[in-house]
Amino acid sequence: MEPVPARKLRIVMGKRILAIDCITPLLLGYLAISLPAPLLAFPRVGFKTVFTLSGTCENLSVPGKDYSSMCTGILFHMVYRNGRESFAFPAKGKALISFSGFPGPSSRAATSLKVDHITTASGANALTDAQIATGSCELTIPKPETFAIKCNARCKSGAFAASFVSDGKRPERQDF
Repeated sequence: MEPVPARKLRIVMGKRILAIDCITPLLLGYLAISLPAPLLAFPRVGFKTVFTLSGTCENLSVPGKDYSSMCTGILFHMVYRNGRESFAFPAKGKALISFSGFPGPSSRAATSLKVDHITTASGANALTDAQIATGSCELTIPKPETFAIKCNARCKSGAFAASFVSDGKRPERQDF
């Protein structure tokens, strides 16, 4: 796959402009709707690295809706300069659920993320909702070169869950 040139996205929010250096056209739309609310207050998002994984999404649910059957074979893992990380699970243009927080305890076999925000985007107009949450994401390596990510979190609107298993292909990596 040939690298796609970086593009700049400008999102106008009232009088504030959010500029994002984008990785691929596919990620362009997802990033615009998956940022946790506190990050929107900064004039630039401080991406350090973005990984794009391919594989199988096994579960994707939000309070009152199950998007598992529409979940795509793509997962975005975003690492920010301030130490925050996000796992973003897209669902065939219908929804995106992003679990965001700071790394928790880790070992050689597993890494965890202490989730403190969930951002959802859904519908044709990509209506977004960022909520404070409590939960975790666990990244394990069930077999060489395969990653399994399971996220569970709770916020005022209810429980969110997602799980994804990579296909063993090396993740695409974009450093900033």
